[in-house]
Amino acid sequence: MQTSSKVYSVLGCGVFAVGAAACSTASPANHRTVARYESEDARPPCDASMDLQIAYAVAERSTSVCHEGAWVAVNSAAGAGATGAAGATGAASLATVTPEPAGTNCAAGGYKLVFYVDANANGLLDAAEEQDSRSLYVCNADEGDAGATGRAGATGTTGASGAAGTTGTTGQAGPTGAAGATGQVGGVGSDGCLVTIAGVSEVSVARGSGSLTCAGRFAGTVSYVCANSLLSATGACSCAPRYTGTDCAACVAPYTLVGEACVTGSLTFTKANNTDPTLAANQDCIKPDVCITRGPQKSIYNAADPQGATGTNDPSCIAAPPSGEAPSGTQWAKGTCGATTTPFGVFLSTSFALCNPPAVLNVPGCLFLPAYGEYYDITLTGWTQNAGGGGFAYVRSAAPSIVTP
Repeated sequence: MQTSSKVYSVLGCGVFAVGAAACSTASPANHRTVARYESEDARPPCDASMDLQIAYAVAERSTSVCHEGAWVAVNSAAGAGATGAAGATGAASLATVTPEPAGTNCAAGGYKLVFYVDANANGLLDAAEEQDSRSLYVCNADEGDAGATGRAGATGTTGASGAAGTTGTTGQAGPTGAAGATGQVGGVGSDGCLVTIAGVSEVSVARGSGSLTCAGRFAGTVSYVCANSLLSATGACSCAPRYTGTDCAACVAPYTLVGEACVTGSLTFTKANNTDPTLAANQDCIKPDVCITRGPQKSIYNAADPQGATGTNDPSCIAAPPSGEAPSGTQWAKGTCGATTTPFGVFLSTSFALCNPPAVLNVPGCLFLPAYGEYYDITLTGWTQNAGGGGFAYVRSAAPSIVTP
C-alpha cells in the first residue's frame, strides 16, 4: 500500500527497512525496531519524536509506521500469502543488570543492562550470545545544586537535664550592706528610768528631768522627771501630719500608706512658654499660699505671695530676695527627701539650681514647705532659657516627713 513517495515493506530479517533493499545490504541507520501495542487506538500520537517508528497493533493484527504526522499502514513486499505453519518456539530473550562504575559510560556511575537471546536455554549470558547482545547504560545523575532550606521543624521535647557541673570558684566579697535596724533598748540601770511613749518606744533616761520628741507617725513632746527609778511624765504624742486613726496607722486623704509612710501619686506640672503666670492654670498651687509659677524669664516665684507678683521673689543670681527665699515659703535641696545631699536653701542657691536650672534637669531634688512640715520629691524636667518664654516643668510627689533641713 503506497501512501507517499516512500514504500515501507516487511523484510525477512524481522525488521522494517526503508525502500526495497535486502537485509544483507540495508544500512543500520535505516533499521527501526517494532513497538507492540494492544490496539491501533493505543498507539501514541505521531509527531516528530515518533517519525519512522513502526508499530504493531495486536487487536487489528496490523502494522503501521509514523510518517509525516500520520500513522501509515504497511504492506509486505510480496503481498499477503497463505498462513504458514506455526514455527518452532523461539529462544527466550533475557537481560542482565550489573553495577557500572564511574567512567566513560557513566560519569557518576550507574547500571549496565545487557539484553541477549538465550540460544542454549541455560539462563546464562555465554560468550557466543554476548556477541549478538545489546547493552544499555542507566547512569546516575550528577549532583544538583543544594535545594532551598526547608522550613524549621517543630520544637522537639525538652531533653533530660544534664549532670550538674562542678562548683565554680567563690566570687569576690560583695560590698558591705546597709546598717541593720537599731536593737532593743537595754534594761534600766540602777540609777535610771525607763520611759515608754508612742513613737519613741522604750527609752532609758538618767536621773533628772528632760523631754522626748515623738517621732515617725507621731508628733509632740513628752516631759519627764526621773528620781530614784521613779518616773513621772507629762504630755503626749499625737498623730503627725498626714497620719490618723488608732496608733496613727492610717493616712488622711489624699495620702495612702506605703510601708510606714503616707504618700501620694506623682504630679507633673508644666507651664508652657509665653503663658500668663497670673492664671491658675499656669500655677502649681501646692498649698493656698504656695503657688509656684514663672514669668517670661528669670527664676520661679510664689504667685500667692503679694511680694511675688512684683518680682521680689523672682531674683537674679546677682542679688538674693530680701526674704532669703525663692520662691517664698519653699526650701530646696538636691537628692530625694529620704537622702538629701545638700543643705536646704533657696531655689537658685548652691543647695539646688546653682544659678543654672538646666544643670539640674532630671536630677532628683527635695522641696520642703516649712510652714506645713511637708516634703516633696521633685525633679525638674524642663526649663526655657534666655527670655525664651518662661516655660518650665517638673514632676513632684509627696514624701514621708523624715528629713530635717
